[in-house]
Amino acid sequence: CSAIPREISSRSASVNILRIPTRWLLSVRFTDDLHQDQLLPPVGIKIFSFLPEKLAFYEANGYAKLGDATKTAAAARRALQLYDPRETTEPALVQLDHATALVLTGEVEAACSVATTAVTAPNTYLGVTVSGRAREFDRILGDGPNNAFNDWREQLRLALTVPDRPKIES
Repeated sequence: CSAIPREISSRSASVNILRIPTRWLLSVRFTDDLHQDQLLPPVGIKIFSFLPEKLAFYEANGYAKLGDATKTAAAARRALQLYDPRETTEPALVQLDHATALVLTGEVEAACSVATTAVTAPNTYLGVTVSGRAREFDRILGDGPNNAFNDWREQLRLALTVPDRPKIES
C-alpha cells in the first residue's frame, strides 16, 4: 500500500475550500498529477502521510462543498473503491457528500437514494460524525412534496432506532 507524503497531500485537505476554491482546486490537481505521474515514490503508511482513499475522501468533500456533483461522484467512486469494505465511517461520509452535491444540482431522488444507502449500510456506524453529516444533508435537502424526502427521513429514523446504533442527539 502506498501513501502520499503529508506535506504534499495536506495541501488538498487543509485549504479552506469555500474561502479559496481556486487554490483548493489547484492543490487537488497538483497532488493528483504527482500521484498519477508516479512522481511520488511509495512511502508506505507513515504517521505524516495520507492514504489515497483519504485523499479521494477529502476531494469528494471539497467538490460537494463547491456544488460540483460530477466531480464529487467521481471522487466518491474512487474513494469507495479504495476503502476497506469493513470501514465503518468514512465510506458513509463520502456517500453523504455525494448526496449533498446531488441535492445542490437538483437531483433530489438520486441524492436521497445515495444518502439512504450511506446510513443503512450494514457496516455504517452512526456515531457523531456520520449522524451529524446526515443531519447536515437533511437540512440542505429541506422540505418537499416528493416521496424521496419521506423515504429518506423514514429510513434515517429506522436506522437510528436499531438498538446497536447510537441515536442522533438534538
